[in-house]
Amino acid sequence: MSSIQTVTGRIDATQLKAAYVHEHLYTLATSEVLAENASMELSDLPKISQDLELFKQAGGNLIVEVTTVDYGRDLTKLRVLSEMSGV
Repeated sequence: MSSIQTVTGRIDATQLKAAYVHEHLYTLATSEVLAENASMELSDLPKISQDLELFKQAGGNLIVEVTTVDYGRDLTKLRVLSEMSGV
């Protein structure tokens, strides 16, 4: 059986339902970016978790996070979000 590595561990590929394969869940924008568009920073974990819960209610259970390290990718925060939402 094939499995997928997630921030909370490995899951069997047969457990996958719907996946979203390009998402930015948690980001820390630079001051220059924020000056142009304040919504470019995504750091409110409860709000992000609410969105993930809606995704789960719609049948999803896997999101591929593609935020780069220099834009704030944080595996610890992603793990917390996964545990909060079940995604």
